[in-house]
Amino acid sequence: MNAAANAPNLIKGVALLNSAGPLQDTDDPELQEPLPVPWYAGMYSSVRDSMTNMVKRVVLYFAFQRAKQPERIKEVLEMVYSSNDTIDEDLVDSIVVPATDPAAAEVFFRINSSKAPSKSVNQLLKQMRGSKLPLLLLWGDLDPWITPKRADRIQQLYPEAERVRLQSGHCPHDDTPEEANAALLGWLGKICK
Repeated sequence: MNAAANAPNLIKGVALLNSAGPLQDTDDPELQEPLPVPWYAGMYSSVRDSMTNMVKRVVLYFAFQRAKQPERIKEVLEMVYSSNDTIDEDLVDSIVVPATDPAAAEVFFRINSSKAPSKSVNQLLKQMRGSKLPLLLLWGDLDPWITPKRADRIQQLYPEAERVRLQSGHCPHDDTPEEANAALLGWLGKICK
């Protein structure tokens, strides 16, 4: 979405599959003025930030040790896939193997402790609307994490969006690949004429 919002001349369209990212509520203003910071706030911020970062690093290290276990990965997949039939050893291994990389714990830490992107989904969609780019919402309606309400909200912000609802979970391209691929290819056929 960021590329489409900032370089629409290079993009034919955007397809979102159960998309994440910061999405503001309707009642929140697009941009909020920052609150004034007292002059003395900076004196303690570096010590506080260092301590917070250290505690976060330790907690996330142990969380990662638990999260990368094959049994835990399978548990999570069973929560977010609509059918356990597609959860096999190959799928679990496709997550376990990268988690054994020596840098994996650091990546996990950086992803989970990074700051929010500079622009919200709302702001990116507003930028995209000016260029009238086609937008596909390919959504697994059974996703417990990125629920259909999120797609509803995106459609409110971008009414021209085409939405395909699938009876799948968090990974529609893997959970219901035939339906997801057919929808994506059909949409690509329309926008790439």
